[in-house]
Amino acid sequence: RSLGCATGLSRLACLCDQMLLRLEAPGAPALFVPASTLRMTMGALIRQATAGPSPHGPDTRILCGPPQQDTGSWGHPAAAARGVLWGHAFVLCAHCPAIRLGSEFGSLSARDSRHADADAAPNAYRLRNCPGGDPSSSVRFELDLREFWAEVVGAWTRYLYTQGDLSLLWPAKGEGMEEVVAAELFWSELLRLSQRLGDEQLRLYAQDVLVGALSVRNWTRMLALSERVPRHMGLLREAALAMGVRALTRPLLRSFRVPSGLDDSKAPEKVDEVAASGSPSLEKLVDAELETRLLALKFRDDVDAHALRELKESSPAQFAEVVSRLVD
Repeated sequence: RSLGCATGLSRLACLCDQMLLRLEAPGAPALFVPASTLRMTMGALIRQATAGPSPHGPDTRILCGPPQQDTGSWGHPAAAARGVLWGHAFVLCAHCPAIRLGSEFGSLSARDSRHADADAAPNAYRLRNCPGGDPSSSVRFELDLREFWAEVVGAWTRYLYTQGDLSLLWPAKGEGMEEVVAAELFWSELLRLSQRLGDEQLRLYAQDVLVGALSVRNWTRMLALSERVPRHMGLLREAALAMGVRALTRPLLRSFRVPSGLDDSKAPEKVDEVAASGSPSLEKLVDAELETRLLALKFRDDVDAHALRELKESSPAQFAEVVSRLVD
């Protein structure tokens, strides 16, 4: 142990501490668990969850929704058989604070209701006693996640056990528009699931994946998504706004055709007349003029012109924020 401390080998020193503890107090809890041991343990647990119920297997039945539709050849197929996955209650509760352990079907207590997520339905994610359980299996609890696709729930359970890169199986981008839309819908649902369950690690990971997939073609959809999942989505919202302002600034400035004084063109006189008259509606006029020009722009092939109209219809508040930043 002294040699490990002197040479900076902290793992050797911890293993020696563990051996000394076994000699002094047999049966005491371990002080140090190597990372390789944790990986082996979680690997054994996910193999149990994949295999299904058994006398010494998973103790929780996870109900999930139907498979995601219109995905083409994108992504990994759903692993849920008849809408059911399996897991271990201690793994679910340790990673997701919103999952509560309860043996009855009653509602949350007053204290739990006050601390429940405002975006989550009360008593929606409670581990309940599994009705009609098989005495020969270890299944005791049931978790109802049928509002989410089977692929989303399967990806969440895989991340709980492995902490692996889910984008290898469900990439954030696709070949055609059908696969791109399927990828965005999948990751947005995975982000919503992580937020509802309180899985902070998965939420940050999914948000980083969506930020990395931002482009001039999908920034409007990402901006609308940040409004759909409003809590803790500041990073994705700001990144989408910055992408949109950058993509719109140059074509918008070209549309004004400000005269240089060396040609015969005339500048628009409407705004100048209102400014000279001192009317308080100048700010509204500028916003309206900018919005009109913005919707009438003709973009190049790398910018979707219809996306702005869709953003205005689906998320008026986010569209107004884009206009406001362009005005500034």
